[in-house]
Amino acid sequence: MSQGCVIPPIHLYDRLRQTTHGDAWPAEWWSDPCEGTFLWTPLGGGDDWIADLHATAARTGPTGLRLQTRTTGAAVGDWLIAYRQFDYPAGMDLTMRLAVRFPTIAPIGNFQLYLTVYDGAQHNEYGLLWYPNTGVVEYVTTESALVAIPALATIPAANSWHTLAFSLDPAAVKYLAASLDVKTASLAGQGPYNNGADAVHAVLPTISLTASASPPALAHVDHIQLLRTPNP
Repeated sequence: MSQGCVIPPIHLYDRLRQTTHGDAWPAEWWSDPCEGTFLWTPLGGGDDWIADLHATAARTGPTGLRLQTRTTGAAVGDWLIAYRQFDYPAGMDLTMRLAVRFPTIAPIGNFQLYLTVYDGAQHNEYGLLWYPNTGVVEYVTTESALVAIPALATIPAANSWHTLAFSLDPAAVKYLAASLDVKTASLAGQGPYNNGADAVHAVLPTISLTASASPPALAHVDHIQLLRTPNP
């Protein structure tokens, strides 16, 4: 089992957020080592998709998060998501990061990492999409448009671990930075997709997988973290 690229130190991508917004270092707010209790709410197309903790999905430790689109009637475009919900942390910049591995590349349409933020007034969606077959990484911007981040483009080797992350300033309704392994890119000044007014106070981290050729698509995820930093 290839260990691939290890999870980089926080500074490899958060140095960018420091230079764009204050000098405070991020602190871990919540983490899931993907061991013990399954903490996510999954939803998928079809009946026999898989979202569970499994030994084959572990980067370290006994288990990792296994995500696989349906096998029965498998088709291009099949999807699977898993999400959590937390209270909205007012006055904080946020970072989401995780380790991901694709045992086989061809069946993966894209892998998505989202933070949906309900700040009590608006519903904003921040996210990264990675297309392993082409290496393209995109972020979700206004009007739900997708914009490529050339500096992060990476075609992964099968069964290799990679670390994907992005940070944002919910108060300013802007991204800050994104990273894939040791590659970093500033997204300062770029806005998320606004999904309209909403009085809810919540943050929803979401992981999503879609299938391409030769489905089902399978991804292994581990070491999921949410970091927060006081917004000066």
